[in-house]
Amino acid sequence: MNKKSNVQYQKIADWFRQRPAAIKGLKLGYIWLPRLIEVSYPVLLFLAWQQNWNTVLRYIIIPAVVFGVVTVMRHIWDFPRPYEQGRVPLIEKEKKGHSFPSRHVASAAVIAWVWWDYAVIPGGLLAVCTVLIALTRVLAGVHYLKDVAAGGLLALLLAFGMNLLF
Repeated sequence: MNKKSNVQYQKIADWFRQRPAAIKGLKLGYIWLPRLIEVSYPVLLFLAWQQNWNTVLRYIIIPAVVFGVVTVMRHIWDFPRPYEQGRVPLIEKEKKGHSFPSRHVASAAVIAWVWWDYAVIPGGLLAVCTVLIALTRVLAGVHYLKDVAAGGLLALLLAFGMNLLF
């Protein structure tokens, strides 16, 4: 745990705590942005299915592999979460460990990537949502910046690499 980053986080957290509307907005983003990504995924699969079955399989396999790899990595490394190391989170969470890499961000990033492959505009909008999901996870105090950055980068590298195989 880096003392300087804890001081920086505390300043940001204090700013939020002094503004109940900001905490409410953070909680809304924390809850609803991942759900938006989740809902968009079956829509993508349905749209792709109407065009080409091979594309649907690619859009299923790539996110499944990313999700699986990230899950295994989290289990093997079992890094602690910020609130396990003394930070007081803005959004309470009880999960222990499995902080690195962020699975929420990895999942959002790979879904944004497959959407981008299908149609650039919704893919771009979901990429923005992915960045916001990463931001809410760090601001909430449930992930470190390295967790969300690694989740997003890993998802994109795996998706791009696997796409070359198809």
